[in-house]
Order: sequence, then C-alpha cells, then structure tokens
Amino acid sequence: MTPRRVAALGGALALAFGAGLYLARPASPVRAAAPPPAVAERVVVERAGQVAGPRGASLDEIRAAVREEVARRAEGEPPAPPPGRAEEVRAAVAKASAAVAEGIGRGVWSDRERGELRAQLAQLGPAEIHEVLSPLFQAINAQQLQLEGPPI
Repeated sequence: MTPRRVAALGGALALAFGAGLYLARPASPVRAAAPPPAVAERVVVERAGQVAGPRGASLDEIRAAVREEVARRAEGEPPAPPPGRAEEVRAAVAKASAAVAEGIGRGVWSDRERGELRAQLAQLGPAEIHEVLSPLFQAINAQQLQLEGPPI
C-alpha cells in the first residue's frame, strides 16, 4: 500500500465516523405546549363543632401510650406476645426441643431432625430460638453428634 492510499483510506474512515456521529444524534425534542394548570377549588368545607364520625384516641392519649411503651422497654421488660400466640410459641418450642433431644439421644443429626427443627424455628422469637439451639450446639461442640449436613 502506498502512503497516498493509506491517507485516503484514513480520511474516508474519519469522514464515515463523523457522519455516523452526526446522523446518530437524536433529533431535538419538540415540546407541545402544556395546558395551563387548572386551579383547584376547595371542595371540603370544615365546619366548627361538627364531627364526621367517631373520634379515635386523642393526641394526649397516644403520647401517654408511647411513653409507657418506651419506659417499659427501657426497663428491659420484653414486649408481651399477642394473646393467642403464646400457646403456639410454647407448642413450637416443645416440638423443636423434642427434635433436638431426639437427635442428641440418637447421636446423629440428619435431614429429618433438621427439617423438623426448621419448621418450628420459623414460629419462634430470638429468645426461644436461643433456648432451643443451645443444647444442639453444645452437643455438637462436645462431639456428641455426628452431623449429616449442616445443623440448621
């Protein structure tokens, strides 16, 4: 290739590149004139002394309830579980503890025990989970259990 041919080829490439950049640009957007914003009229009229429905708790009652809850938590008292939930939690703790005790008694922790434990752990809070898992991990650390997979 001759230098003249290389220069011509380079010029042609530069021209093609420039034309591609120019033609690939998006066209300038044409904006349609937006309608003027509508003026909103006030539809709801407040009337002093008339209440639309039953009133909820007053602002002072809400403040008192929040203060009581904050004070109770500051004392370290755990929040009370919902009324019907306590029985479910106790039953789940019993089933999970039984699964752990059975696995420790057999000396083998398999998929069956792991599945039973997982089904019950979903229903427990942090304190109950700690209560159920402590004996399991103590047995694992003492090498009293042969693990067939991960413990949980």
